[in-house]
Amino acid sequence: MIQDIAPHVYHNHYDPEKAPAADSPVAFVKNRSLFCQTAMGALRFPTWGELEDKGGVFRFLFTIDQTDYFLALEEDGSPKAAPVWEDWDYVPVFTLMRLKPKELSFAALFACQLGEWYGLNRFCGRCGTPMVHSEKERAMQCPHCRNTVYPRINPVVIVGVRSGDKLLLTKYKGRPNVPFYALVAGFGEIGETIEETVAREVFEETGVRVKNLRFYKSQPWALSDSLLFGFFCDLDGEETIKVDGNELSVAEWVPRGEIPNRDDGYALTAEMIEYFRVKGYGDYA
Repeated sequence: MIQDIAPHVYHNHYDPEKAPAADSPVAFVKNRSLFCQTAMGALRFPTWGELEDKGGVFRFLFTIDQTDYFLALEEDGSPKAAPVWEDWDYVPVFTLMRLKPKELSFAALFACQLGEWYGLNRFCGRCGTPMVHSEKERAMQCPHCRNTVYPRINPVVIVGVRSGDKLLLTKYKGRPNVPFYALVAGFGEIGETIEETVAREVFEETGVRVKNLRFYKSQPWALSDSLLFGFFCDLDGEETIKVDGNELSVAEWVPRGEIPNRDDGYALTAEMIEYFRVKGYGDYA
């Protein structure tokens, strides 16, 4: 999946004392897009040493191996405009996730996620005062009312529902150019456990009930500021499907032998579908 960058190691501990070195990659982020070079499908960040304009704020993001990454901001916290370089441009996250090398693709996605978060939290949501960065941790603080905001992480479930040797597969409404199957998915709501989210989302989207939940794996997902929780479970009752036409265009039971191979190496959904196609429930039986 996208976070599987071994042998490289991601370190997300925030260090306010870190400053960019000449070879430090710098993220210029705008509208969930990263300024970068993508010649021949290979991703490259600009480095701090290459920048002529070193004004503004270079906020430490994270470290991969021994390389520190930074976000370019103006003094007021707004995104800093990228330089005008030939063959460089802003590239959206849906393209970034498939570029190489994978550790740079990973860095690009989560730089975009953090860049978006910083941009949305320049002012206090309680009183409107300009926010300042915490001196101790990755958090924005209001100097007037002391409101503190941490990076947003939305809990989401991805659910593989089994009925014998069949898997409940879906397609989202409004995505006619996306031919791939997906699984039932949805955001956790206030006051419910993640297990309750599974049962609610499956019933809301397909009208079926489930039992025997088995946790499979989790995944950070920068495209929606989410932490995904993958579950397999069994059908509880009739196979009759009632498709939620607001979110889905298709929901159907597909036998293992008819499930197309779709392990893209990036998404939890694709990995779970492929796991069932190859192994059934395997260790989750």
